Amino acid sequence: SGTGKSALVLEAASVAAGPDMDALCLNLRHLPDLPLDLEDTLGCPLRVLLSEMSAPARLLVIDGADAALETRRETFTYLVRQARESGVRVAAITAADGREIVRDLLKEHLGAAIAEHAVMPLADSQIDQIAAKFPTLSRLADNARSRELLRRLVVVDLLVRSGESDYVPVADADAMRLIWAGLVRDREQRHR
Repeated sequence: SGTGKSALVLEAASVAAGPDMDALCLNLRHLPDLPLDLEDTLGCPLRVLLSEMSAPARLLVIDGADAALETRRETFTYLVRQARESGVRVAAITAADGREIVRDLLKEHLGAAIAEHAVMPLADSQIDQIAAKFPTLSRLADNARSRELLRRLVVVDLLVRSGESDYVPVADADAMRLIWAGLVRDREQRHR
């Protein structure tokens, strides 16, 4: 989580979109648990809306597909079936720990081979480049445990924006406390 999968797919979809391609991007975590509730919200079955996409190439991007492992399996499979019935291709974005189940669900409901593309965490050379660009992160890059946190772009982004550099987090919880204090709580500054 936090390696940039969603940003990469959404950027690719927006670049590819044009007169020859339509893309609809949904985050499974933001949808109802039950397909009937989704249809009620939409006012019709999803396939009706997908069929209105007019470009020759049509894509449904399902971000947060690993929510199918939690409470949204029915909604996920509904989205996939509706896309198949409408002739719309599916791109599902999932964290690594949900990859196998999401792949199996796609295979079961699409009846086709599933292509996968893994987005790898940042390599040591990339972390070194980031630390050179943002010296406040150099202490983290020098600590083996903290360096692991810097492999995820979302953590790098939030740490840079938090402005915190005095404390070296060694675990996700430490990094989140640091980000919360610096970015969310603004180091307890009172602005009037």
